[in-house]
Amino acid sequence: MSVPIVENPMKILIINSRQVKNVGDRAIITCMIDQARSTFPGCEIVIASGEAADCRRYFPDVRVVPGVFDNEAAGEIQAAAAVRHLFPPGGSSIKTAGVRIFHAYLYAVASLRLRFGNELPAVLHEYRRADLILSAGGDFLSESYGTPVPILREIALAHQIGKPVVLYAQSVGPFFPKHLKYVRKILNKVSLIIARDRETVELLNGYRITAPIEQTADSVIPLSPQADAAALAARNGVGKRTIGFALISQSHSQIPESLYRSYLLGMRDLVNHAKSIGFEPLLLIASPMDLPATQEVAEMCGISMPIMNGWEQESGALKALLSEIRCIVSSRMHPIIIATSAGVPAIGIGKMFKMRNYLQMIGLEQYYLPLDNFNIDRARKMLEVVARDEGVIRLALRNNVRRVAALSERNMGLVRDRYRHGNA
Repeated sequence: MSVPIVENPMKILIINSRQVKNVGDRAIITCMIDQARSTFPGCEIVIASGEAADCRRYFPDVRVVPGVFDNEAAGEIQAAAAVRHLFPPGGSSIKTAGVRIFHAYLYAVASLRLRFGNELPAVLHEYRRADLILSAGGDFLSESYGTPVPILREIALAHQIGKPVVLYAQSVGPFFPKHLKYVRKILNKVSLIIARDRETVELLNGYRITAPIEQTADSVIPLSPQADAAALAARNGVGKRTIGFALISQSHSQIPESLYRSYLLGMRDLVNHAKSIGFEPLLLIASPMDLPATQEVAEMCGISMPIMNGWEQESGALKALLSEIRCIVSSRMHPIIIATSAGVPAIGIGKMFKMRNYLQMIGLEQYYLPLDNFNIDRARKMLEVVARDEGVIRLALRNNVRRVAALSERNMGLVRDRYRHGNA
């Protein structure tokens, strides 16, 4: 898309910020803000968030407005139901169709007004005044956590207003066939897609997405840790005898109840095994949704151990804390990214391609376990090896992470270059 050159301050709107009460999503927004300010000095940043109140608390120096399409558009569904009730099937005249469309429009406007109140004009104003719109990094643009339609609608709104949109360091897909036509329609209009893994590129090519695609790495890898890591770790009672464990809720695990129970029992055994070989387990909660599972495993273990609400930690402080532990075992993506980018060995227990691909990128693919086929014997052996060879693994990680971090550091530069290219 060709856009006019603007003088600084550049006005950047970040959309599709979905769950800031989550270790990964909070760190993503933190890094996007830092990277934007570094690349576009003096820029003005606004966040459109599905958790506006929490976003304002975590990012007090940034203007925050509610996202327009945070959830599946219930208002549109209700509007369609209301129209069907008012105009039952049978009438097919142009006049009747026009009345239906008009009533649906009125209902949609009324729904937005009820939801936003007097904020709606301000929310739409931020879309209009933005020079550039970035769709927040992560992996929400898939069928993994529900329908991708609300995210696509946010992007479509930006298109309709005539703004350049960049998908920033994302894992995209997979999608159900019923959504592919809409996915293709929307994504083929974006200015740039920055993919954080190889499989995203392959999926997008398979979906016949023609927008420019660049493969880099997750935006959180270069996150700067808080300076006083050792002192911070000491205050929190963690150190080189600490092994971190991060569980995942069943709703996000995407596996049946029976397999999820096997996973929880396996994590219980793994935590107890860490204790039996002389280490101190630390349970890290990456999201409030993971709290029940974490508490259940803690109760099943029957041992006293610290539990840390990771989402309440400032991202740089969390990286500093995790930099001091022995290793981490996680079913969540960003505790692994934050820890390994600080040189800490990791074992990933996952189901989606994003975790497997990241571990491959940093040379730890042998420390990946499938979540839906949890093998406790293999997990125990893996933990013993990682805990024993921690020093050797750290040395290998250092070079691999430096290489991958260099890819990550390209992200905002690619945005800048694409924006300028649109003006050439």
